Amino acid sequence: MTVEQNQQEELPTTNNNRKKMLALISVLIIVLAGLGWYFLYFIKTPVYSLNIVREAIAKHDVNKFNKHVDVDNILAKGYDDAITAMVDSDKKIDANTKVFVKGLSQMFKAPITAMAKEGILKYVEIGKWQDEATENQEAVVPNKTGMNSDNLVDKTGLKESKFKDIAYTKIDGDIAVVGITLFDEKINKDFIAELKMKKLSDGTWQVIEFANLKEYINTVQAAKNNK
Repeated sequence: MTVEQNQQEELPTTNNNRKKMLALISVLIIVLAGLGWYFLYFIKTPVYSLNIVREAIAKHDVNKFNKHVDVDNILAKGYDDAITAMVDSDKKIDANTKVFVKGLSQMFKAPITAMAKEGILKYVEIGKWQDEATENQEAVVPNKTGMNSDNLVDKTGLKESKFKDIAYTKIDGDIAVVGITLFDEKINKDFIAELKMKKLSDGTWQVIEFANLKEYINTVQAAKNNK
């Protein structure tokens, strides 16, 4: 498949891309919001701070949510990891086209992640997703990636996943990684999602990254393909 052919593929709107990024990160929010009963931990541990995030969502406390979740960094790295995983796993395009697609995707990163952040914070504030922008506010953006953006959420595998338990916590100075066991109902299998966190000045922690999103996507897709 040539670059020119990829450039002529479907043209989803920025609104559609926004939905997919919102859906991608909203799954993580829903997982955090559903942890509930699990947290019987000491104050100022990484896992306890995850409970603070859950409570912030439940109480619509945007300031507390922002304190303990670095939305900007999560979206920025999550976008790159999701695009990389999707492009690398696409067997319909050659190596040169994959390089082109990854570079081109950066053109849309800033507006898509900005809209996603706005939607996430509004969700925390009111507890539901707002209606998407009206059609006269939409701008058509060519999807030159050669991929349907509808696949973004499906390829993560998070859509069918539910929180099961905390698998482990690894702390190295002011950085921690919390492994969360998620159960994928579609393929009846557990997977570990790693949340990277950093210690704040008051001793609590902030989620800064879905550390293994790319590997998680690849693992889930491989399991589904082998099912």
